[in-house]
Amino acid sequence: MVMRKGICLAVLLCLSSVSAFATVKSQVSQTVINQGESIRLTIDLAGKDADSVDLSPLEGKFDILQRGQQSGITIINGDYQRTSELILVLLPKQSGDVTVPALTVDGDTTAPHAIRVSKVDLPAASEGGIELDARLSTQTPRVQQPIIYTASLLLGQQVYNGSIEQPKVTQGKALIEALGGQTKSQKYVDGQVVTVVEQSWLITPEQSGVLSIEGASLIGQIPAQGTTN
Repeated sequence: MVMRKGICLAVLLCLSSVSAFATVKSQVSQTVINQGESIRLTIDLAGKDADSVDLSPLEGKFDILQRGQQSGITIINGDYQRTSELILVLLPKQSGDVTVPALTVDGDTTAPHAIRVSKVDLPAASEGGIELDARLSTQTPRVQQPIIYTASLLLGQQVYNGSIEQPKVTQGKALIEALGGQTKSQKYVDGQVVTVVEQSWLITPEQSGVLSIEGASLIGQIPAQGTTN
């Protein structure tokens, strides 16, 4: 299970959706998933360089969990053909109807892919779930006045390969730097012991006006329901 902001599963399922009208063929592994599940996008490079694929349209909509390339040789009527594919494992950042956008590959494009992400209600940390909270030292800073952004994770279960991604500036201009390392402690919540992980960042506004910040996020793995460690 792969998690972002407190939830998650990630599964790689067999390919089921293939684009037929793009100049560069592409396909996704699944078109209907639950929140927290990942999909696999496969792009047929057809002799093009994998580094020529522009992945910027994915920003803001997906986390790229894995990126890989596989090559092979097929034999058709005695003719040898080399194949090369770029494989991306994508985790949607929101639920609802989401589109994997068309990507440019050395001047050509892939087709967009529509997927539906069903929302999943998450249990509280005291019920074995994960919660993510954040706070600012002030919401009315002056230019060049540092503010402290602190993210607090309450973990009701074990998280593997977890990492906290720092907040991002989505409007305005500011410098962001980590303020020390992560701290870990435990406390009782509703009679249950939960693990608390905190990380702080120093955010320094560089101009006046509105400063919008996309919160920190957690990406990690948790056992899928029905599995045991």
